[in-house]
Amino acid sequence: MLTATAALFLPGCSRYQSVLCFQFEGAKLPCFLLQPQNIWDKIGAYFGYQDINFDDYPDFSDYYLLRGTDETLIRRLFTNEVIQFYEKRPGLNTESAGNTLLYYPHSYTIDHRIAPPLIHPFMENGFRVLSLFTRPYQKAYQK
Repeated sequence: MLTATAALFLPGCSRYQSVLCFQFEGAKLPCFLLQPQNIWDKIGAYFGYQDINFDDYPDFSDYYLLRGTDETLIRRLFTNEVIQFYEKRPGLNTESAGNTLLYYPHSYTIDHRIAPPLIHPFMENGFRVLSLFTRPYQKAYQK
């Protein structure tokens, strides 16, 4: 587990975030970003900002902004099981870039490190996400 530090727009201000970073071998996942959707994302969609939605899952599409480089492969990767996992857990971020997958909770606070008693459930959910995305990716690329 990583604790990332990123500078904000204010001088001398840092942000802390707990992140699980998985690197794996095998076929590469399509690059995508999944994050909780906010009002600005909805306004952006009106002006053509990419948001991959699923008609059969309006709750997922309302909760999350999903975008990436290959919409067809992303749609194959986001199986019913993946979408249902995220529908039950609004507020998660997941990013993919080939053989790397990032998983972290969304936060608007400056310090969002996972508290020690919550590390185990955080990691269990992270490994579940890894399993959800690495199990079907072989099928997604074979089609």
